[in-house]
Amino acid sequence: MARAFGERSHDILTRDDPDQPLLNIQHRQALHPVVHHGLQDAGEDHMLLVGRKTAMEKVATFLLEMDRRLAKAGMVALPMCRRDIGDDLGLTLETVSRALSQLSDQGILMFSSARQIMLRNRQRLADMDA
Repeated sequence: MARAFGERSHDILTRDDPDQPLLNIQHRQALHPVVHHGLQDAGEDHMLLVGRKTAMEKVATFLLEMDRRLAKAGMVALPMCRRDIGDDLGLTLETVSRALSQLSDQGILMFSSARQIMLRNRQRLADMDA
C-alpha cells in the first residue's frame, strides 16, 4: 500500500494497487503550478548566480545559502567538496579555494576543518552577495 499526504496533515491518500497513480488528475493539476513555480524560481536564481556574479560573489551566495539550509550551532558543514562547489558555481577548484582563503584572511569565516566553516561576519558576506 502506498501513501501520500494531502493538503492537511491528517489527509492521507492510499492505494492498494501500486500500478495506479497515487494522485488523481485533479490533484496533479493543482500541484503542478506550485512545484513548477518553485523549481523555476530556483533555476532562475541559479542562472543569475552562475551568469552574472564575480567569483567572490558566487562563493558568498553559496555560503549564505548553505548557512541558511545547514547551519547548526553556528557551523556550516559544506555538503560537497570544493571541486563540486566549483562545478556548481561555474568556477575552478582553485578559484573556490582562493575565494575561501580570502574570506578567511578577512575574518569573515573560519575553518574548523576542510568542510566545517564558521561564518564570523554574515553581514559582510551578505554585502558581497548584494
